Amino acid sequence: MIAVSVDVGYVALFIVLVVVPLVAILAAVVDRMIVHRRQDPVRRSKPTGGFPMIAGPPMAGKTASPPGSTYRIAGAIAATGEPILLRISADTPTQARAQAQLKGVIVTEVVKE
Repeated sequence: MIAVSVDVGYVALFIVLVVVPLVAILAAVVDRMIVHRRQDPVRRSKPTGGFPMIAGPPMAGKTASPPGSTYRIAGAIAATGEPILLRISADTPTQARAQAQLKGVIVTEVVKE
């Protein structure tokens, strides 16, 4: 009975001191190989700085209005809640909305005239 427990102890010691470190080393090597395989060769080269540029027309997907178009803004005055209609000259509907909001208007509708 004692001989069996001593043999099990030696086996456990062998596993802890030899097998576990070998498995850890093998896992690290395989992980490193997988990471290097996933990397794009361009990414491993010297960094060029800046940020990636996406080619395409400006304001892709939006119809650009001529500069200085007039927009009708419907909304309410933020302080009183009173309805208001404004006419604002701007390049885009977003700029017209921003100008109205800077004047203290809660914008509900922007229409190009």
